[in-house]
Amino acid sequence: MNEKNTAQTPKEEREEVLKEIRQLENRKKILENTREPETLMSISC
Repeated sequence: MNEKNTAQTPKEEREEVLKEIRQLENRKKILENTREPETLMSISC
């Protein structure tokens, strides 16, 4: 991941980690949503 050498307070560090987690969760949802139509099409055919 992105390594930063800036000094952060524990609160800032926690917020940064939570932000990264949200980004990963959003990517996961996008990937799941883009795969879903293919699954539905294969079932209906």
